[in-house]
Amino acid sequence: MKKLLVLIVLVAAMAHADRIQYSDRFKVVTPSDPQISPDGKSIAFVVTRANMKENRYDADLQLIDIASGAQRPLTFERRGIAQPRWSPDGSAIGFLANAGTGADAKRQIWVLPLVGGDARRVTDSPAGVQQYAWSPDGSTFAFVSADEPEKKAEADKFNKSFEVGDDEYLIKEAAIPSHV
Repeated sequence: MKKLLVLIVLVAAMAHADRIQYSDRFKVVTPSDPQISPDGKSIAFVVTRANMKENRYDADLQLIDIASGAQRPLTFERRGIAQPRWSPDGSAIGFLANAGTGADAKRQIWVLPLVGGDARRVTDSPAGVQQYAWSPDGSTFAFVSADEPEKKAEADKFNKSFEVGDDEYLIKEAAIPSHV
């Protein structure tokens, strides 16, 4: 009888507990791409949250102090945040973010000094930057970018056909090569 009473109490307690609702999925925060600083004292990472007003996910850079666990936001309302990378000396963080607005926005490399100030854009690649790396001395970057599509003649502007092989039936146009 005692076991039955305990079971009833447990079931009743679970019935009143908070349950996960469908709307809770929009409260989920997703951390990604952690990068440990060269001195090992901090971690920079990307935090992604749902933006219900604009029907998209927004990413921001955060910095966490390993010893204290204190978090500090590094970016705010900047679109297309990705790939935080520490400078070799640990004085700055490079990242990719959109430059411009709308359909013309292309990801570029930005550098944020940790002593303060705003991030500054260091590339102006017409096709955008796909990946990048700091040079060992921290003075330059190597990055991957797609080639610019060739300019078509007036008659070919609306011709979107190309030869398809090997059952690549979902491809709509020829691939554009990327180079360092």
